[in-house]
Amino acid sequence: MSRARRPGAEPAPFAVVSLSVPGVTLLLEGRPGPRAARIARDLFGAAGARWDAEPAYREFDWPPAPGLPVVTGPDAARRALGAFVEKELADHQPRLLLVAESLAARLDTTPAGIRRVLLPDLDRLAVDAQAKRKVWSALAQWLRDSGAADGRAGR
Repeated sequence: MSRARRPGAEPAPFAVVSLSVPGVTLLLEGRPGPRAARIARDLFGAAGARWDAEPAYREFDWPPAPGLPVVTGPDAARRALGAFVEKELADHQPRLLLVAESLAARLDTTPAGIRRVLLPDLDRLAVDAQAKRKVWSALAQWLRDSGAADGRAGR
C-alpha cells in the first residue's frame, strides 16, 4: 500500500549514482546491480565511448548521512540533487546525458549543448526488446547528429 505524500513534504529517501566516461554521463536512481552495471557499459559503448573505459562512479544520498548538516524544506532535496548533477556535468563535461526515467522528474533542465536521453530501468532494458530498440535508436541518432559516429563520444 502506498501512502500519498502531502504537497511540500520532504521526499522519501533516495539514492542517485552517476557513472561517467569521456563524453557520456549516466544518472541512475539507486545503486546498480551486476546486470545493470553490464548494461551501463553497453550503453557507454553504444554511445560512442571506448568499450573498455572505466566509468567514474559517484553517489548521492538523500537525506545525507546522519550527523551532517542539511538544509531542510520542501525543495531541499531537489536543490541538493541539482548541485550534485551540476558538479558532475562540470567535472566530466559530457555531451550526452543518459537519465533514468524514474529520476527525470527530480531533475531540472539539462544545460545547453548536452543531449539528454531518457532510459527505462536498466534491468528492464535488459529484457524489454521494445525499450532497447527505442534507446539504441536514440543513441544512434545522437551519434549521427553529434558527429561522434567515428566511435569517440568524448571528442
